[in-house]
Parts: sequence; structure tokens; C-alpha cells
Amino acid sequence: MRKRTHVREYYRRHHGTSDTGGEVNEHNRGYEAGEGIKEASQAASEPAKMTEEEFIAQGGLDDAVVKWVEEHGVSESVLQEFQKEENDMVKRTFDNETFNVDGIVFVETESGQEFGIAKDEEKADEMATEMVKNDLETEPSLFNQDWLEGFFDTDQFLDEVDSDVDNMDFEDVKEDPESFGLSQKDVDEETDAFTEAWEKHHEEHMEEIRGDPIGYLKDLGIDDKIIDYIDIDEAAEDAIGVDGPGHFLSSYDGNIRDLPSGAVYWRIN
Repeated sequence: MRKRTHVREYYRRHHGTSDTGGEVNEHNRGYEAGEGIKEASQAASEPAKMTEEEFIAQGGLDDAVVKWVEEHGVSESVLQEFQKEENDMVKRTFDNETFNVDGIVFVETESGQEFGIAKDEEKADEMATEMVKNDLETEPSLFNQDWLEGFFDTDQFLDEVDSDVDNMDFEDVKEDPESFGLSQKDVDEETDAFTEAWEKHHEEHMEEIRGDPIGYLKDLGIDDKIIDYIDIDEAAEDAIGVDGPGHFLSSYDGNIRDLPSGAVYWRIN
């Protein structure tokens, strides 16, 4: 089986600058080619965890924040776990304008760091998968093309082009009967010999296309149609399996962190 690596080509769209100095896109994401998780700068040292008393002294959670996250399927206790883990307070919440998955919220802390928080790993996987599907459908050039072409649905493609290829094969035989061992009379009268030659030519042509359907599209100059025959669901699942959901969710370091309750979170900037 072919080893699938280097799923994502290097990609960043302009939308501000991250803490690490790199550009990030409108979803606050970054992508890099390579196996597994991308590298990113991280803080040299982590602050000491706040004590229970220090946490309470800082005022806990704003009521509006609690209401908003609970409406989106994340409990107040998960936010409290997150604040203690990061030794930071949630200042505000914000929407992801493109991907809205129930059970996931986005917050900014007092230190200016932005995070996504999911109530469990399944929700994080769900959002990462939706992100990959969206990019596959709208900007397939962002992905390694050799990897992507591994999900080409040849049977679907052949079913759709069969009729057009058949018509072309008919014209081939009609325009050059001698190449197929026929006479002009066979063509004019569409004899059994003509029909047999046409059917054989079509069968051989379809087998040739089956051997390299992507090359066939490229030869026709319509390789932009390749994505129409990619199994998006299977490709997205494989991308998540190869690089992990954190690679697509976290533009900061590609990591997903666990909380005691089973919730997970990731840093964006």
C-alpha cells in the first residue's frame, strides 16, 4: 500500500500576523507540507498554575460568557477547567464565521490568546473534518496532488464519459475505415463488420482510459475537473488520520490538549 504522507502543501492566506510572526488565514489556520504536525514557535516557559484561591479572587467567569458557551453546547465547568489549565481568564467569546459545530466554542483570554474548546474529541474531529472537506471542494490545489489523486473515483468517471467516448469512437471508425480493416461500403451501410469494429474500438479505448483516467483529463486540458471525481469524504478522513485533527485546527502549534472532563482545546494564535 502506498504510504500517504505530505498531505497538505504549504499554505497561508493573509489575515493579520500570528504571535509567532507567521501569517494566518481567515480561519486563523496555517498549513505546511511535511509528515505529521507542523512546527511552530512556542513560549519558552509556562507560568505557574494559579491556585484555587487565586482563581476565585480573579472573579471567575462572566455571566454573558457562561450563557453563550452553554448555548453552544459547552458547560461552564469545562471553561473553568480550561482557565485553570492555561492559568488565564476568558475575556470574550467569538464565532467562527465559516464553521459552526455545536459543542465547540471559541474564546479569547485576558492575555490575548485565542483558543477553540470542544466538549469532547469527537467534536474536534468533526470540525477538523468539515474544514478539510471545505478546502478540498473549494481549493483542491492546496493539497498534495499525488495524494489527492489516490481518491479518484474511476468507476464514476467512466460511467459519465462512456457515452461521449462512444460517439468519438464511432466517428473514428467512420472517418478512417481502412485503419479498422473496413471498406467505405461498410461505413455507408453500417454493416455488421462496421458495428463490430466500432464496439471493439470503444472497448479498447475505455480500457485505455481506465488505466489512466487522470491523464486522460489532463490530455484534454480539463484537469480542473479532477476534483469532481474525488471521494471527498474518504480523502478528508485520510487527511485527518495522517496529520491528526490538531494539524488543521491549531495554527499555533498543531496540538490538541486534554482537559480532565474529556473536553479538548487548541490554541489558534
